[in-house]
Amino acid sequence: MEGFRTIILADPNPVAEELMHRVIEDGAHTRLKEIATIDERRDQERKKRLLRNVAAPTANDNFTAEHAERIETTRSILAHRAKEKLSRTERLKHRYEFGYVHDGATPIGGKLQDGFVYKPLKSRDHPHLQAFVRTLPRLGKLKAGQTKEFVDNLGDSKVHFLDYRYIEGNKEVVGFIRTDNDGIYDSPEDLKRQLHKVLDPRGIPLPHLAVGEQSADGRIHKPHLITLLPVGNGVRTDEKANWRPIALLDAVSRALCHATLSMNSDPGGMSNPLRVKNPLSPHWTTVILNEDLPLTLAELGKRLDLRVTNARLQRDHAVVVGDREGMTECQSNSAFTTFRAATTNLLRHWHRTRDVKLDLSNREKLMANLMVELGSEARHSMSHGLKPQQAMAILYKVCAYLAVDFNPARIGSLRDNPGCMKDELQGVRSLRTRQSLGAHHTATKKRARTLAIMVFYMKKAGSDVSKARVARDCGLSKDTVYRLWNEAVAGL
Repeated sequence: MEGFRTIILADPNPVAEELMHRVIEDGAHTRLKEIATIDERRDQERKKRLLRNVAAPTANDNFTAEHAERIETTRSILAHRAKEKLSRTERLKHRYEFGYVHDGATPIGGKLQDGFVYKPLKSRDHPHLQAFVRTLPRLGKLKAGQTKEFVDNLGDSKVHFLDYRYIEGNKEVVGFIRTDNDGIYDSPEDLKRQLHKVLDPRGIPLPHLAVGEQSADGRIHKPHLITLLPVGNGVRTDEKANWRPIALLDAVSRALCHATLSMNSDPGGMSNPLRVKNPLSPHWTTVILNEDLPLTLAELGKRLDLRVTNARLQRDHAVVVGDREGMTECQSNSAFTTFRAATTNLLRHWHRTRDVKLDLSNREKLMANLMVELGSEARHSMSHGLKPQQAMAILYKVCAYLAVDFNPARIGSLRDNPGCMKDELQGVRSLRTRQSLGAHHTATKKRARTLAIMVFYMKKAGSDVSKARVARDCGLSKDTVYRLWNEAVAGL
């Protein structure tokens, strides 16, 4: 058996293809020259450092056993590195000559797959696949693996990395947008036909790549839809990056997922958007859906509804799930709102009581704990008249989303007291009045905290207390100290 192939379904676009080839080749040549120069300089410096240790001792040196041992250790390191470099070269040569070999006896993703030999490199099949390679980080930071749960820096050559089933994009400069799709399609043509049906009326371009497993009957299972960004126009996400392009990237990702909800796109995939089914792996079938040049984020944003929030995305996804389970939109919305509030309150309670069930290191276990804790209530008291199976379907989606999205930092410190104004706000329906009461409560707490700080430093200063000194010691403005001085003096 040969490996899974690349299927090109996009209409030919010679102009776009030539431009893509030119951009990629120019960038690749420049990058290869840079890498060659850096590697050569790095090797020379490493050899110099090592050869210092094996330099012959002079008459002034005390040639001891320690010196001899250091020489022997350094020589063995040099020999090991030379041997390792040779083995890397041999493995790379073997990959080019004989191809990627899967024996069929090793489970892949928890199941056995027939053995095959795949000789060519998929990246040579199409310019978009070459462009995808450019969205990956350097070899030292590149992570890949055979399962979605475990990816790591496993290989010694980028060519070997590109054979793994899952791979992570560059986290510092994002070059693609992934949409996780849980649908099963009769054929690659059926997938493209459904995408046209959903996206064309809205003027949204098709994703460039679809990557999924193709069964013996030709069906495509749960593909990842990949929308490429122009080469050299990725989005920086490091500490010095501008927040606006990052916010636009998140908005575009949500909008693309929302546009394909009817095709079973999963918002949960946005929690780890850069870990993708590798379109260059022989284990997957890669479908080229769109040969046009990639659009920039700004151009994509003009064609999408960027007002889609996370809450709206999850709620609309619950409607789709509910419709599939035979629920009305009103029922699914009510159930989603109730389950989300209950799950959020439970997570906050576990956080404040330091419950062991809140295991943030294992999100799957956390989701299971939420399902166990809320399952009975979801089926009975919170069901909104739904069947148990329908209620559990909505609860599963809510728990899966919140188990990944929950961040304790968003709810403040453990000293916060949510619900402290519950009695004061009882029966108050006006939003403006509720906001006014909340603002007054917050201002009162801040005033009391500031007075406590002033009193502490006034006592510390003793007889040498003054308004200027208190302002300087407390880090408060003089206006604040002057305004609260009489109250602080009364509190001494």
